[in-house]
Amino acid sequence: MSTRKFLAAAVLAMLAAISKPALAESVLRVVPLNELKILDPIWTTAYSTRDHGYLVYDTLFGMDENFKPQSQMVEKWNVTGDQLTWTFVLREGLKWHDGTAVTAEDCVASLRRWAARDTQGQILAKLWTSLEATDARTIVMRLSAPFGMMLETLGKQSSIPTFMMPKRIAMTDPFEAIKDPVGSGPFMFKSNEWVLGSKAVYVKSPYYTPRNEPPSGTAGGKVAKVDRIEVVSLPDAGTALNALQTGEVDYWVQPVTDLLPILKTNSDIEVKINDPLGWLAFLRLNHLAAPTDNKLVRQAILASIDQAAFMTSIVGDKAYYKTCFSLFPCGSPWASDAGNEIASHGGIEKAKALLKQSGYKGEKAIILHATDSANNNSLGLMVAETLGKIGINVELQAMDYQTLVARRAKKDSIANGGWNMFATQGIALDYLDPFSVLLTASGDTGWAGWVNEPKIEELKKKFAAEPDMERRKAIARQIQEIAFDTVAYVPLGIATLPIAYRKNVKGIISSPLNLYWNISVN
Repeated sequence: MSTRKFLAAAVLAMLAAISKPALAESVLRVVPLNELKILDPIWTTAYSTRDHGYLVYDTLFGMDENFKPQSQMVEKWNVTGDQLTWTFVLREGLKWHDGTAVTAEDCVASLRRWAARDTQGQILAKLWTSLEATDARTIVMRLSAPFGMMLETLGKQSSIPTFMMPKRIAMTDPFEAIKDPVGSGPFMFKSNEWVLGSKAVYVKSPYYTPRNEPPSGTAGGKVAKVDRIEVVSLPDAGTALNALQTGEVDYWVQPVTDLLPILKTNSDIEVKINDPLGWLAFLRLNHLAAPTDNKLVRQAILASIDQAAFMTSIVGDKAYYKTCFSLFPCGSPWASDAGNEIASHGGIEKAKALLKQSGYKGEKAIILHATDSANNNSLGLMVAETLGKIGINVELQAMDYQTLVARRAKKDSIANGGWNMFATQGIALDYLDPFSVLLTASGDTGWAGWVNEPKIEELKKKFAAEPDMERRKAIARQIQEIAFDTVAYVPLGIATLPIAYRKNVKGIISSPLNLYWNISVN
């Protein structure tokens, strides 16, 4: 028996051995996407840690299902006419899980630690002239210039939300992971029941008072309707399938698509798409290394992509994917058709014509190919096949994903071990606005691929400062036109993967995230 299957069997045996909870206690058992390894949602962008963060911590603002910011820990707020002084007043009665009161000083310390790690936080922090607690419930932030995205930034859902922590914890070096998960959210983490790699346990917090509003996204009333949540890692898909069918677990957040037909035949199980945005698959090109340093070569690659074919390779069923010819995910506030002509009206012949125009002479193009993920493996193979059709001399270099992450940081020429492209995917929510890594355009100081388009960076500053939504949309269109022209990245389609849960589970909130408040188990 493999180590993974042995671990899964051991966890199921442990679940079976647990005595039934007391009649008054309700338990939700969840199979997550990945096991919880790190407790600090500011230190890492791991999705498992972010989901843990939403159980344990709260935020000053949330984002409703329409991606509009709403007050959460904040009771009221105001901004001066010049947009330079923001005042936030906390709700009364907020408490940490140790029973002590949440204070504005705690939140100031938390904001400073968050801003050291988050991209949007870093932009905001550069504008701070002061950030202080003027009394136990009041935070005053003074800026050197307007920041129109204030509420969206404080309410951002991923990848590093503004989770609030007690000052004693928030004073931890932002580049050192915390180990004390005390928050003020609807659930408390049971450190003494945490089994690394297999189970994390949360219990309803007696100190949390939810807002008196319906839940919507990460906003509204976060009502804990179960007494206990057990997040159980079952890395073997067959084991997870059996556990859900027999009722040993209640909720599987991302079932394997090949197993969906089996789940759909079970009358006790519901399968549905819960994420309105989905998972974005993309191809990142290196703008420094030949031949992808040539814009016409990049445009040829963009034109060659058949998104439906790519999505079929990783999802299969067309009910669970969509094509999207926008660099801001379709369904998001900034999505548009600006500048997408090559992507939306390309094809192999168009790609061949662009490649010929580029002067390409058969230089080798290196694809970093992660083989330890089924989806990434399929995407890499599809890229190689597609580019071969238009005449690009590609070489797949197989590796695991962690090796790929290390390799993609290298700016070497192809002759010295460099690279040209890699394909992967992530939740579309992480690429929602111009501040995503896919639209960094600051050259050598930017994300892997090193897009160098100063105009994009200038427009991003205008976007951040602009408070008017319609004018911000116009700026987003300008950014997309330039980003498509230079081929900041190549969209490969969006997988809209479903969740699966037993029908006695009620109240799951529609969201790109895995949120566990408002859920009951009957």
